[in-house]
Amino acid sequence: MPYELDPRYDADLGVSICQELGVDLKRKISGRVMTSHGDHGHKTACLSINLDSNYARCFSCGFSRSLTGWYWDEFGRSAYADFDRGSLDGGANPFRSREPEPPNFDDPPEVGFAFDGTVAPAKSHPLSRAYLKSRGIPDAVADEARMQFCIKGFTYLRNDPQKKIYFTERLIVPIYEKSKLISIEGRDVKGEAAWSRQLREAGKNPNDYEYKKVLFPRGSSVDTLWRLERLNRNETLYVTEGILDAASLMTCEGTKNATAIFHAIPTERQLYLLKSFSDVVFVPDLDTAGFNTLRALKRGGPVGTRILFIPDGVKDASDVQQGKAARFKSISELVNMGWLEKAEPLSRLDVDEIERVLLLAPIDVS
Repeated sequence: MPYELDPRYDADLGVSICQELGVDLKRKISGRVMTSHGDHGHKTACLSINLDSNYARCFSCGFSRSLTGWYWDEFGRSAYADFDRGSLDGGANPFRSREPEPPNFDDPPEVGFAFDGTVAPAKSHPLSRAYLKSRGIPDAVADEARMQFCIKGFTYLRNDPQKKIYFTERLIVPIYEKSKLISIEGRDVKGEAAWSRQLREAGKNPNDYEYKKVLFPRGSSVDTLWRLERLNRNETLYVTEGILDAASLMTCEGTKNATAIFHAIPTERQLYLLKSFSDVVFVPDLDTAGFNTLRALKRGGPVGTRILFIPDGVKDASDVQQGKAARFKSISELVNMGWLEKAEPLSRLDVDEIERVLLLAPIDVS
């Protein structure tokens, strides 16, 4: 069905911008529009557009931008000028700046989700305990990360409690900022084959459903750094894409000051938060998404950011901790080989050339 304009927004600049950008505004949830982000090539409603503040955020890839800024990026012109929106103060300048006032990145993101269910410490349940053991994550790290096992439960939007996302039999990792729960990562511990088998046993066709290895609640936010309040700003900060990669680094004393950005592309706010640390080392996944992360960091990351590639042809820190490399079987063994001294300034790297080479050949740390 076509998008029916809410009377409150019939003069909203954001709607005009979305129409020019080709953003589908069919699905509307409370004060926001949930729609698909065309960059992914699929139709999942992962892009949240707030038509009150004219701001867009993708929960899948981490894209975060004001609509006016997004318009400028696409067309190189001011949306205020193109849509004849004059200045609000009636000043001499006929158009406002192409960017609105920046949001206050010091405050934790607002969220509208709630969780209901039965959980137990991850180390106490057979399914999650076996899963963490297979990933090389000891009990001490699971406790420090506050990992739990959701025996049965779901999340829902507070203003729409009937629409639930079930987190049953998943390892869940709470994501806090300033003691406020802003999201939950729910990770499948049984695998896609078991998921497909359960659906077939229930008389359902797995092809009609989307398997999600990792779940985040609707109405939550991952626009932060994992364990932000527990990180030491005066020590080297090791940054990974995913939580289990960061947890793998936490198994070694030399890399315990570790965090994750939850997805491949850091948001504007995450880049802001990273700039408050004295020394940032990013440990990228050795895949296309990981190199896109490097490009984003090169455009807007902290000055002096260094890059530390995973050696021996393995993809990420979690693979190392699982013993998938030939010459070392843990992060501690890798660090003892002098890995940390291999960090290189991002500013000196030709990301395109390194991607071409590293995706074809393993890295030597000897």
